[in-house]
Amino acid sequence: MGSMLITGASGFVGKYVYDFFKSEFKITTVGLAPTDNYICDLSVQVPVFQDDYENVIHLAGLAHKVPKSESEKQAFFDVNCNGLTNLLTALNNQGRIPRRFVLFSSVAVYGLDYGHLINEMAQHNATDAYGKSKSMAENILIDWGKINKVAITILRPPLIVGKDAPGNLGDMVNAIKRGLYFNVKNGKARRSMVLADDIPPFIQLVWNKGGIYHLTDGHNPSFKELSLAITSKLGKRSVINLPYFLVYFVALAFDLLSFLVRVKMPLSVLKLRKLTQSYTFDDSLARSMGWESTSVISVTQRWVC
Repeated sequence: MGSMLITGASGFVGKYVYDFFKSEFKITTVGLAPTDNYICDLSVQVPVFQDDYENVIHLAGLAHKVPKSESEKQAFFDVNCNGLTNLLTALNNQGRIPRRFVLFSSVAVYGLDYGHLINEMAQHNATDAYGKSKSMAENILIDWGKINKVAITILRPPLIVGKDAPGNLGDMVNAIKRGLYFNVKNGKARRSMVLADDIPPFIQLVWNKGGIYHLTDGHNPSFKELSLAITSKLGKRSVINLPYFLVYFVALAFDLLSFLVRVKMPLSVLKLRKLTQSYTFDDSLARSMGWESTSVISVTQRWVC
């Protein structure tokens, strides 16, 4: 049985990765959960490993947070960059360098809010702390992999879907439950997303070769398709469609109110822009490896409850 080190195994995606590989590898975990083998804050600590690891999957990172201060911005670099550097230092100290290293990065490296079938060669133009920290982490790992002759695989997934998934899709489900969700421009905007179940098989398929990949469900559903699937599952009426100009003025008012009271509002001009423009990614490179994925719409009942 081979050896594997996973960081962030207690997180949303980490649980899928751990469950997929646990029968094939002896897995050691690093993180802050009580169940981790090494309880360690990688952003400030270099763990001392007692064993060598052939395979490393690095999921631990900071995301899904809008920084409100310089210290919160710095936290992205502390966790996503320093955390990776400390992990690599620990691996250098273990005596034998891993054969394979998989990093979970993000499409945030491109610094885009919209686009159609963006591919992996797009420039890194992130201006926010999260996107910049992820881009920096990729470069750190690529350089380390070249020096140590390690097969480096970098995944840039868009929205990851599964039961109790964090982020925008979970917000959408909750809003529909409360009757507070609506479509704008008939919900035509599309979003790339991928099922969490489909990610671990891809890792195993490509990690000997390495590379940088987008992963999507191959369909890129529209907001209208998603809302119809969710309302059907929940037994709710179909969501209404509101005129863009009306929603825009509401968003402007919320932005002003948010500025005055320093409280996050349910809608902003930026969020409205994201709701009305498509943001999709080209996954042809991943599919050229023989990988197949499942349509998110086809399995809606698995993650909506």
